[in-house]
Amino acid sequence: MVIPADYEKCDIKNSDDKLFDITQETELVTDIRDILDELNVISCVVFDQKAVMDDMAKVPLPSLKHKKRHALGYVEKVLASVNKMKHEAQREYNQVPKSKFSSLTGSDE
Repeated sequence: MVIPADYEKCDIKNSDDKLFDITQETELVTDIRDILDELNVISCVVFDQKAVMDDMAKVPLPSLKHKKRHALGYVEKVLASVNKMKHEAQREYNQVPKSKFSSLTGSDE
């Protein structure tokens, strides 16, 4: 068997390691879970703000009627945006085969 002179440069084992290295994918899955957690926190805060705005809208102050309606509309838009982001992040997360990353999420999906 003839061994090429540049055999040392042809590191097949190292290229195989790179092929099966899922470090970047693992980090991305972790990032997506973190984003989903943060969006859930934001969603809870905005939902609580909406409940306060709903209660405030019941207070009979005609001079603030337009401002209350505007503020409530803004909170509803923010809540809709957060829910849309949660849906998109969840869709991306669902694209990942769970068997490879179940130890990261703490689930057995």
